[in-house]
Formats: sequence, structure tokens, C-alpha cells
Amino acid sequence: MKRDLNDGTLYDINALIGEQNSDVLGNLTVDESFVKIHGIVEDALNVYAPEKEIVTTAKNTIREPWMTKAILKSSKKKAQLYHNCLKRLKVMFLGLMV
Repeated sequence: MKRDLNDGTLYDINALIGEQNSDVLGNLTVDESFVKIHGIVEDALNVYAPEKEIVTTAKNTIREPWMTKAILKSSKKKAQLYHNCLKRLKVMFLGLMV
């Protein structure tokens, strides 16, 4: 999970937290105050910087320690060309080539 925190979202979160009434915390115990503040911060984060799930595919993952990004890119390009070639051969074999 990832949150998109940039200057704009941090400013908005800070403004939302600053608007909260802190007088209520004076009558609470330390644990109750922590729970209240934690809830306020978590709500602000969920509003301005919701968690996003990161999706990683096998195509974009370096599988071996020696595999660099350039080798991964070349491997993807070669696989794409191979699949395109198979499609063309299949079309030719079926007699559907125009």
C-alpha cells in the first residue's frame, strides 16, 4: 500500500488537523488523547492521501540479481516480437492472410 504525499496534500492535512478543537483533549487521559489524535490524523490521511494498492506484474519485476532494467526492457521487447510473430504465422497458416 502506498500514499501519495506531496506538498499540496501535506498542506491540506495540516490545515485539517489545525482546525480541530484541542480543548477537548484537556479532560481526557493520555491514552484517550492519543486515540483521539490518532483518529484525527488517520481520517485526514484517508481524505487527502488515501492508500493505493501497488500492483506488480511478473513482466515488470526483476527476477534475478544480475538482471538490470535494460535487460528487462530488452526481454519484454523480445517477448512482444515473438508473440507478434506467432500471431502472423497463425494467420498465415489458417490462410487468413490478405
